[in-house]
Amino acid sequence: MKKILATIFLTIIIFLTVLNTTFLIEISKDKELSNFYYKNIELSSNYSQKEITHMQEVKNLVNLSIFINLLVILITLILFKYSNLKTVGKVVISISLLLFIGAIFFQKFFHTFHLIIFNSNNWLLPATSTLIQNYPLTYFKDKFILINTINLIIGISLASSIFQVLHSKLESHLKCYTNKS
Repeated sequence: MKKILATIFLTIIIFLTVLNTTFLIEISKDKELSNFYYKNIELSSNYSQKEITHMQEVKNLVNLSIFINLLVILITLILFKYSNLKTVGKVVISISLLLFIGAIFFQKFFHTFHLIIFNSNNWLLPATSTLIQNYPLTYFKDKFILINTINLIIGISLASSIFQVLHSKLESHLKCYTNKS
């Protein structure tokens, strides 16, 4: 059971870390959104109230995601000795391949994602809105494919034997510290 939990938690860490890192990098590229996200500075009048509300919902969701990411990292540190990185790699590869299928039907996938994640319809913005003009569906599809590609590379790396060697060396190094206490 601990091996399964370790595999699940490591998989979640990989996906959330890549997703959160990508979001934070992208937000930093837009000064106004960066100020809104990091410094709580209100968005300009270029944004409608519906867009501002949606961005606040996104901000809350990302903060929750980062919190969950950190919590899962802490839990995984406890379960690390039970982890099998090769198995984690295979799980990450499988999920990434399934998500690549989602990229083929990205508009439907994106729509369903928003229906599940957001309680309001503030994400349903007109094509003329500032957010849609700055971040069209193709932007999100490109980021989705980028994130999936990064996850796939991580999965392939974990499934390869080089990470098994690193894991065993790290595990023996950690045993050295835990046996001293």
